[in-house]
Amino acid sequence: MALLQTKRLYSREIAVPELERADFEIGIGRIADRTDPLIPLSNQRQFTFDGDCLYGAMRAGDHQIEAINAYFDERGIPVYYGFYNPTTLPYSAAYPALAGTVPAAINATGFRVLPSDAVHNVVSTLPEGRAPSADNLLLSSPIDPGDAGSRRGWRIERFVADEVLRCRQGRLFEDATDPNLRALLYARSAPIQSAISITIDLGEGG
Repeated sequence: MALLQTKRLYSREIAVPELERADFEIGIGRIADRTDPLIPLSNQRQFTFDGDCLYGAMRAGDHQIEAINAYFDERGIPVYYGFYNPTTLPYSAAYPALAGTVPAAINATGFRVLPSDAVHNVVSTLPEGRAPSADNLLLSSPIDPGDAGSRRGWRIERFVADEVLRCRQGRLFEDATDPNLRALLYARSAPIQSAISITIDLGEGG
């Protein structure tokens, strides 16, 4: 079991309003009960990303960091950050893409995973209320020796296949009735907005 707290990199052009506590309490119902103005998805908009762009939903001194640390201390289930990035940094493009536009062929950056303690160590050095930039979270050396881009973290496929499934990261539960596992699955204090379940068969030699 490994938990991911996901954050997205904000582009230079478009400010993204953050959710309030009520949004989390309402949960998936917020999808239908929209209060923010809707922008037509068919209108092209420019998106520009570079190392100075911010993960705006995380800030130094935020209660979420303290809550993640406390959760690990209490439950012993590691928490990781999953960072949504463009395929490369820097990156600039207009979306939605026009018909005939050739998509980026190389995903050099993309979704990356870092342990929470590595992220929190960096964020703790920032001024109160400051959000970390993409370059703030660059590691001094690659976390995956086979991937030069892993100074930004593991690729999600590498993290799942080679770190979690090989029990190098996360926590192994042998008993489905373990109280910490059951608390995670059945004792949430608020509804989750979305969930994805993936089953992986390892086979005879797994």
